[in-house]
Amino acid sequence: MEIQHDVPLAKFSTWRIGGRAETVYLPKTIAEAQEAIRICLAADQKPVILGGGSNLLISDRFSDMRRPVIRLADNFAGVTFEDDRATALAGTRLMPFCQSAMTHGLGGMEFISGVPGTIGGAVVMNAGCWGDEMAAHIVSVTLLQPDGEVKEAPASELGYSYRHSALQDSGTVVLAATLQMTRLPIPEIAETLNRLKIERNTKQPTNQLNAGSVFRNPPGDFAARLIDQAGAKGLRCGQAQISDRHANFLVNLGGAKADEVYTLIHHVQQHIRATTGIDLQTEVVLIGDFAPVPGWTPEPAAAT
Repeated sequence: MEIQHDVPLAKFSTWRIGGRAETVYLPKTIAEAQEAIRICLAADQKPVILGGGSNLLISDRFSDMRRPVIRLADNFAGVTFEDDRATALAGTRLMPFCQSAMTHGLGGMEFISGVPGTIGGAVVMNAGCWGDEMAAHIVSVTLLQPDGEVKEAPASELGYSYRHSALQDSGTVVLAATLQMTRLPIPEIAETLNRLKIERNTKQPTNQLNAGSVFRNPPGDFAARLIDQAGAKGLRCGQAQISDRHANFLVNLGGAKADEVYTLIHHVQQHIRATTGIDLQTEVVLIGDFAPVPGWTPEPAAAT
């Protein structure tokens, strides 16, 4: 198993933000993932599990946590197909997954094609968009438990709700997922993938460093609408900015710090709570210690 030391975690983040980790394990097989967990257990260390690096904000002071990292991404990827089901390792990227399924005439999950993440992260977070979500397609999940044992769990045991599962904060690692697909004509799947790609590129800042949607939509409303209505679209803190294309995205303009992103998140939450009474919950997972930038005041985007 590959093990790296003194690793800048920014390279594993779609925001390109994050401090350094003393140790990063990069397993390629389930057996190696078990080995990594058991090494951590023996050292009485709780590992941080990383996938594709989207949907999370890693503190610039991560090294202060003294926690090892286990990364299941491109090193832990692959898909097999049987009838109208697909089984994908946790590190499989979502667009390649959809493209591979298409070659087998299997669709129905095109909604995740533009999400910048992996199967494992999508399973844990119950990723969704375009009116669909992962929970509707999961048959079963292969889990690595905190004691290093492997377990197969049906979807009914995973406690799914909007952008949530019982896997979050459980210490359990998703190794693979079996997904129910739909047999469709390949041209139809290709057309859907292309249409969603165009729509995403039009509405979202896909050409800038981002981590996907920052906030969960509150019941009966949209986080982006609330942020836009509050006049926060384009707001900046250092090199972090609330996207002027989609208000529920934060972008790294180049060299942004984790606390700059956190400052914008904190400001939006406080402002929306004060003006509407709504508590916006983050969809992005925060890992480590954060603090608002001292003395920061709202800094709108420069006029173009």
